[in-house]
Amino acid sequence: VEEMVAHRSAGDNRMIVSYDEMGMLTSHPPVIAMVEQLMGGTPFSMHHIHSARHEPGDEGIGWHQDYEQIPQTNRTHLMVHVFYYLSGMNGEIGDLLVLPRSQYVIAQRDLRMLDSIDLPGSVCIDDLEPGSAVVVHSAVWHTRRPKPGGDSGPRYFVDVSYCQHGTRWP
Repeated sequence: VEEMVAHRSAGDNRMIVSYDEMGMLTSHPPVIAMVEQLMGGTPFSMHHIHSARHEPGDEGIGWHQDYEQIPQTNRTHLMVHVFYYLSGMNGEIGDLLVLPRSQYVIAQRDLRMLDSIDLPGSVCIDDLEPGSAVVVHSAVWHTRRPKPGGDSGPRYFVDVSYCQHGTRWP
């Protein structure tokens, strides 16, 4: 992630999968086995990968969902995101809040709302060992709550998404 950040600062926007370690996350055998199970044996493909370095004091991201469908009409095909927290989470930089069962709400993907406040029924994830992964249905509403940060340095984050075959994904 540091190498990618350095390249981006220099104007080099090469594809994330060209970085060996991040590219290998797209086909990490234990995760692929879990995604195969979630997909119920139907074929699927990797949709995209993102990476970021979150610094102490970074802004949060308002409540949103990442299900890629244009227009948003149904949830007939499964899409999941795997959120990798390479440096773990310790409650100092950007907690993850998720709203269980919210994947059934049909709304535009780019709709961001309510900043990053706690909502009734939301679950806060802020204590994970380095290298942990969180798997969510891509339509689950989630947010990154801003935090002032601590002395442990930045948080390294990679997310990889997978989508079930049988429909066209943007």
